[in-house]
Amino acid sequence: MRSYIRSMMLGVAALLVVAPATAAVVSYTNNILTVLTENAGSSAGMFWVKTGSAHPNPNQNVIYDSETSYITLRDVTASEIWTNAGGTPNTNIPGFVSRSMQVAPATAAVTALPTGFRMTYTLPNWVVVQDVVVSGTTLADTNVRQSVTVTNTSAVSRSYGVRYMWDWEIANFLKNKGVATIAPYNLEQARTLCAGLAVVQQPSDARQWQPVGSALRMCRSGKPWKLNSR
Repeated sequence: MRSYIRSMMLGVAALLVVAPATAAVVSYTNNILTVLTENAGSSAGMFWVKTGSAHPNPNQNVIYDSETSYITLRDVTASEIWTNAGGTPNTNIPGFVSRSMQVAPATAAVTALPTGFRMTYTLPNWVVVQDVVVSGTTLADTNVRQSVTVTNTSAVSRSYGVRYMWDWEIANFLKNKGVATIAPYNLEQARTLCAGLAVVQQPSDARQWQPVGSALRMCRSGKPWKLNSR
């Protein structure tokens, strides 16, 4: 009986040793801009950007911090839509199946780079590598660079497309600078914007409106589009 209990305890200890690490938010900063990302779990590799302590307006979101910026890989050959959006969003494309880059059979890994992070997503037929790094050392030259490499690991040629979704949190900044801004984040606000775009006459105050790209695309297609711009 004692031997059986000892074996059970060793088995529990072994399970504790191999348990996956808890997801955590990790960051890199040059004190002007900061990149943050989750290093594991269902949101592995989703990133956002904030201003750093040496920025004139510190601790402000540049890319929204609710993990709403992501990449999409459209595998036309397999009729699949892969995203690293922390879930499985509806593609709204008939005949295509939505899949997550962070959920099996896919795997996700986040590793540190000297000035940022590399996110590697291994999918059936594909490997997607996303690098997000901070470049520059001064306020004038600091920037964040996102690069994505898609590799076909299957034995056949495949048709595909890649889309970037950047959820800027810039509306309040522009408004504080006196810039008239409409940045819809729900369907009703998008309808208001579309109605405004339908007016072709010059506004009486001669201001120029520059619509958000995704909203303009939705207006032209007449189909709902996920609008997260703020």
